[in-house]
Amino acid sequence: MMLLSFQSSFSPLEGIYTPQEIYAAIDRSGYSSVLIADTNNLYGIAGILRLRRDVHLRVHCGVLIKYSSGEEILSLLAIPVDGGGFKNLFRLLSILNTEKGLKRDDFIDAVRENSSGLIFVVSDYGLLREFKGAIDLFFGLNFENLSIYPLVKGLGVRPIVFRNTVFLSEDDVETGIVLRCISQRKRFDELMHMSESLKRSILLPPGVLIERYSHIRDAIDNLDYLEQLLEGVSFRPEFVLPGHDIEGASERLERLALDGARLRYPVLTGQILSRLRYELDVIARKNYSGYFLVVHDIVKQTSLTCGRGSAAASLVSYCLGITNVDPIRHNLMFERFLNPERSDPPDIDVDFAWDEREKIIEYIFNKYPGRVAQVSNHNRMTERLAIRDVARVFGLTERQIDELTGILEPLLEGERGAASLDEEECREIAGDPAIERILRIAKRVYLNLRYISTHCGGVVITPRDIREFAPVEVTGGDRLVIQWDKDDIEEIGLVKIDILGNRSLGVIRDAIDMIRRNYGIDLKKRHIIPEEDELTEGIIRDGKTLGVFYIESPAMRQLQKKAGVADFEHLVIHTSIIRPAANRYINEYVERLRGKPYKPLHPALENLLSETYGIMCYQEDVMKVAMEIAGFNYEEADRLRKTLSKKDRGLRIGVYKERFFEGGLKRGVEISALKEIWEMIESFGGYSFCKPHSASYVQVSFMSAFIKAHFPAEFIAAVIGNKGGYYSTYAYVSEGKRMGLRIHPPDINISGRRAYGCGDSVWLGFEDISSLKSESMDMIIEERERNGYFQSFEEFMRRLSGIPFSDLRLLILSGAFDRLCSVENRPNLLFKADILSKPGSRFSLFRRGGEGIEIPPYSRERLVELEYSVFGFPLTIHPLERFRSLFEGRPIVKARDMAGYLNRYVVMAGILITEKPVLTRQNEVMEFLTFEDETDIFEVTLFPKAYRKNRKALSGGNVFLLKGRVEDDHGAIYLNCNSLESLRLTSGKTKYNPSTLSRRAQI
Repeated sequence: MMLLSFQSSFSPLEGIYTPQEIYAAIDRSGYSSVLIADTNNLYGIAGILRLRRDVHLRVHCGVLIKYSSGEEILSLLAIPVDGGGFKNLFRLLSILNTEKGLKRDDFIDAVRENSSGLIFVVSDYGLLREFKGAIDLFFGLNFENLSIYPLVKGLGVRPIVFRNTVFLSEDDVETGIVLRCISQRKRFDELMHMSESLKRSILLPPGVLIERYSHIRDAIDNLDYLEQLLEGVSFRPEFVLPGHDIEGASERLERLALDGARLRYPVLTGQILSRLRYELDVIARKNYSGYFLVVHDIVKQTSLTCGRGSAAASLVSYCLGITNVDPIRHNLMFERFLNPERSDPPDIDVDFAWDEREKIIEYIFNKYPGRVAQVSNHNRMTERLAIRDVARVFGLTERQIDELTGILEPLLEGERGAASLDEEECREIAGDPAIERILRIAKRVYLNLRYISTHCGGVVITPRDIREFAPVEVTGGDRLVIQWDKDDIEEIGLVKIDILGNRSLGVIRDAIDMIRRNYGIDLKKRHIIPEEDELTEGIIRDGKTLGVFYIESPAMRQLQKKAGVADFEHLVIHTSIIRPAANRYINEYVERLRGKPYKPLHPALENLLSETYGIMCYQEDVMKVAMEIAGFNYEEADRLRKTLSKKDRGLRIGVYKERFFEGGLKRGVEISALKEIWEMIESFGGYSFCKPHSASYVQVSFMSAFIKAHFPAEFIAAVIGNKGGYYSTYAYVSEGKRMGLRIHPPDINISGRRAYGCGDSVWLGFEDISSLKSESMDMIIEERERNGYFQSFEEFMRRLSGIPFSDLRLLILSGAFDRLCSVENRPNLLFKADILSKPGSRFSLFRRGGEGIEIPPYSRERLVELEYSVFGFPLTIHPLERFRSLFEGRPIVKARDMAGYLNRYVVMAGILITEKPVLTRQNEVMEFLTFEDETDIFEVTLFPKAYRKNRKALSGGNVFLLKGRVEDDHGAIYLNCNSLESLRLTSGKTKYNPSTLSRRAQI
């Protein structure tokens, strides 16, 4: 017997259990199948489809539709019974979730007009009479409405047993109340009265259900009838591609591709033309030509993009300017992008400069009105959010909640999260039954869906009204958002285009503009090959890549030092192997790179993985190995690749593991080898990259590194101006100084909104002045462009009298007038500004030459305090200078001298720049940290024991004394730290905001 129905955790702040958990529970209870229906959404449909396909679970899909108008709530269950029913359900949900002020009559009409292919279940007699004869209908019987059974029979409507199940046991009711309290922002005692009504949503065993409804057998029989009706029903993806309706698409694409090839290559060789014709033929046969034309049109809207993902393996993409890495030169295989055996179309993802992304998305919405929507994010309860939400429900104050999460911090670090808070740990840490209760419920709701929002860049374009293809709603703005997230879109059959913002493209764009303006050199027109430039390779090889896209993280810089190579192909390997789950393979890779002999785990791997020294680096490696070792076909291998990247891979990855071992043993592979190979495959869990993606990004890395190597001022200015990168603005300011650049405060006659670099100098931009109004920035820049530079402070005041005094004060304190009036004159300028900004002031109050009342200049200490206040970091000194008195007399080792202290215990002092906690294979937390002193940056490792000892000290600030042993890891020198001490200034010194000096990463 089928259970009708069960509400899942895809009903935010209502349901508790995932579809997978629901099926396991109803299977244990003796039901043959279950229909899962969530409130006004199909958020979970893709997961249900995967369960049906991959694990063959008998799970069906519906929607619990609720319409409210004033105090009236209309409720009905909608169940699709064919493909047309799904499409009508999409449209109905879209109307319900997007039309503001939808009237009751309009809702009723919408149900009637979109009822084809749907079966509805209603439990309200009035609603039954309203819909009778207009839609395919069952009347849902439950314990509350059994008395009207005769009336239902009299109307000739089929009865069916319908209980909206939400909980598995009475213990879940408390959690259900808590979720509703979170939703309504109420305390637990305010909704305790719901307990009895919610108990009616507890799962009943099928035997109990049959017994209670034995006197109305037809209602039970109709469950079996509906189950048989749904047995073969599934939403089968029919891949919807943008542009398939473009006439003559294949011919247009061929013409554009050939034109582009002539621009990309000085000579069109036979190899190029043969590859181009092959790709065009595959694209045309799969009817994807229009898709390429749509993306090509989008890319044309700006001058600098980076096509990425597997699309970078396509020569057609390269010739159209969608991607910029030459697939022939770098041996990228088109089949990774588009294989004739592949049934699903691939995504084409394009990065734009971060500040142009919104303009591009707006262009798409305007070009395809009614046919486009953005992809959603499914935002789930994090461990900290779950604890905080539940604690509020039980009346804890914010201060008490902060104390609680502080106590729990050791358990919340890492991937263990709230799921690790078992009863014993709760009792041990909390020591309070009330806190135990909070943690127990937080553990239950951890990772439940909280709400949906708009994905940063995923866009879907459809041939007709978007509502025919997906249910949409509005979240936060006026744009339509599809109810499915980026992983589920593909499962449903839609093809998204990722329009993502990339700060490094903004860096490259702005640096190129500055270089052209400063020196008349147009890098876009010069035939520059950065990967063949010795200076560029040098900074990459030495790990001097702060600010360089994709390769500036501490882990990448250390790997570059270990490897000692900086050619394009090796950098592609490095950016792929650096994924978190593959950490244990990195040193093995380095040793093999340096000549260490190795024996492949299986003879077949010698050729398959020769390029990467026998170690799996790319997603393609997973597919090739699964096909060769275990006999997977292409589609199976591709699904394995996709499954590894999913967060909810648990049950499904087990199916593929079993298939892998079974296939490998049949092919005579040793079980020990299979275990090691599978372990390498599992290292791709979470996220990993295909080779074309890494190659595409590495090309941007090389361009970024080329500019840093040859035009350092323009590069550092562009990085600061785009607020971009792995590190804080201060870290890039400090890097500029290490490179020999002079970093100046904003200048009223030089600076724009963003930082500007030329020669050996960088001037900060007006945007770097904290709290300066955007309108004032525009006024200054526009006035200067119209009427020229400002010759004096008084002239500035005369020409821009409309600037508020608060902004004028910030400009003076920042040093923006120092070149006009000298840094010593800032106090006098403040006095002048105060006078001149008042109504009725006379500019003649001050005689030429600036004579008048003289105020003493600021002390050096005061200037540093102002820099912290205005910029968040110091410009004139290194932050450590203010702390020297705290470690005078100690033998402090400088970062630049570490190599001379190998295997010795030392004391160092540094500013924390960034930190990243990670989990060991034993599930212990350790941490990698980057510090800097006046001489250089240096890397620090806190292994688990040292991390536990020093974790609290780390939260105490950003300036530290560190003790440990200097060690060499394959050429990468670091401090193996065993203790650290947070340094604090004595009272009277201005405090600064630590977040302006460092960025801290989560596991």
